[in-house]
Amino acid sequence: MYKPWVSFLLLGATVGGPAAACTVQTEDDSVPGSGHGWGGLYYVYTPYAGYVEDGHAEPFVPGFSLVDHSFTLEGTVGLGADFYVKADVPYAVDVTAETEYPDDYRDVTRGLGDVSAAAKWAFVNGDGPRAAALAGASFPTGDEEEELGAGVVAPKVMLVAGAAVPRGRLYGGVSYSYVPKKGDDDAGDAVGYHATYDVRLSAGGAVTAPVEVIGTVATRDKTDGEEVADSGSHVLAVSPGVTVTFAGAWTVCGGVIVPVLESGWGYDYDYAPHVTVFYGF
Repeated sequence: MYKPWVSFLLLGATVGGPAAACTVQTEDDSVPGSGHGWGGLYYVYTPYAGYVEDGHAEPFVPGFSLVDHSFTLEGTVGLGADFYVKADVPYAVDVTAETEYPDDYRDVTRGLGDVSAAAKWAFVNGDGPRAAALAGASFPTGDEEEELGAGVVAPKVMLVAGAAVPRGRLYGGVSYSYVPKKGDDDAGDAVGYHATYDVRLSAGGAVTAPVEVIGTVATRDKTDGEEVADSGSHVLAVSPGVTVTFAGAWTVCGGVIVPVLESGWGYDYDYAPHVTVFYGF
């Protein structure tokens, strides 16, 4: 299913290799350098528990279940010391099942989501504090009738910054994304934010423990011209994880996304484990 809070935020890369943080919601504060970059495959498993309706969690009816398997293929290439371009290609497999009823069924929906692309400029770059700006958009490659895409070109911009701190690095950012009106549906705009503390666990940073805070605030959400949630929607999650880098090129990240705040309207989940494999060049 289409999860706009994933597409609003972008994954980053560290100098000479992939980002230590594990989720596609996190952008770090650096660029890979001219001629360098990385490619990665991100997977997250989300067993939904029910709905969030006007800030209240409502469980599914007994015997009904919805599970999402989300894959994102990502590539990043540095065009200079301060610039890079990147693309995200999402693919989702949703499994819906209903039991304990005479007409038991199991439905599987799979397909490409909305592909996104962005360019990044690090206007403060070096070994100390860093800051960068990104501009990009997602494109209507996903089937909106199957809830795999928004059906429109959705531009987005982001500012990120970071600095070295004891035992690691702290970085974060804020993004703005606009989803144009499509027919009677008006998703409006959203502000995303994230912060990550990468704790270095080994010499040289081959093993780190990123702790990510991820949030999205949607200002309005209308369906058939009616407000879905008067106060908009707010999703806030924490994602602790561990990264291990092998031979200086391969990095494996693993962790779990745990929501701590869900308001407005959406699907409810209690946890979402994820794993990513990167190759830096």
